[in-house]
Amino acid sequence: MEILESTIRILRNTYRREHRKIQASLRSGASADDVYVSRLWYFKKLHFLGDQTEARESVSTLPSTLPSTFPCSLPFTLPSTPAETAEEQPGPSILEEADCPNINDVN
Repeated sequence: MEILESTIRILRNTYRREHRKIQASLRSGASADDVYVSRLWYFKKLHFLGDQTEARESVSTLPSTLPSTFPCSLPFTLPSTPAETAEEQPGPSILEEADCPNINDVN
């Protein structure tokens, strides 16, 4: 029985692989002469499997809504010219200006 199940699985996988190659060549915009043609002698005999190879509906693992703002926003502006950067005095670090809780401040 295991040999039969294995043979069926192999035939189905081979058919799906060949079918995908044909579909990919059709989507690529190839001319009718350039469309992939399977060389398997039994490929046409397995066309009844075509109904069973429909793609399933995908399930998203992402949340349906994303937060509109991040919990912590860093103020950041780029200087408009490199000359402005050279003339300005160094100021506080961007991380010092952030209103984010520090990981080390755990009670």
